[in-house]
Amino acid sequence: MRILILILAALVGGCAAMVPGPQVLRSDFDSSVEVTQSPMRASVSMTEGLQALGFYWTSWHPDEVVLHVEVPDIVIIRALGLNMDGVIWESEISPDVSTVHARKPFALSSRRFVMTWEDFELLGSGADGENEDV
Repeated sequence: MRILILILAALVGGCAAMVPGPQVLRSDFDSSVEVTQSPMRASVSMTEGLQALGFYWTSWHPDEVVLHVEVPDIVIIRALGLNMDGVIWESEISPDVSTVHARKPFALSSRRFVMTWEDFELLGSGADGENEDV
């Protein structure tokens, strides 16, 4: 039984290790830096579709981070709200329009939103639900 548990733990750990990290590009021409994280999919429950969140940052606009949001199905994404350890961040109306990716067998809709660097740091330092005071 212990061997089966160890094998399952190794498989789960191996899947977590396969999550791609952010891609960092440095320009030799102007020394600018770009950091891109492809959208990572997650859901709260098995009955819910997978939402995805990625980001883009560049040293040309160091105080802004562009969030890339994807949701299943063909929908109009009007706004984005995130709960970051009890602090609710809500997006401004995005100047970008929703984009529909009609790929079989699944369709995805995506939209970009701009977030300040300070809010992005708060998002990245979240307690992952460990804060019981919220």
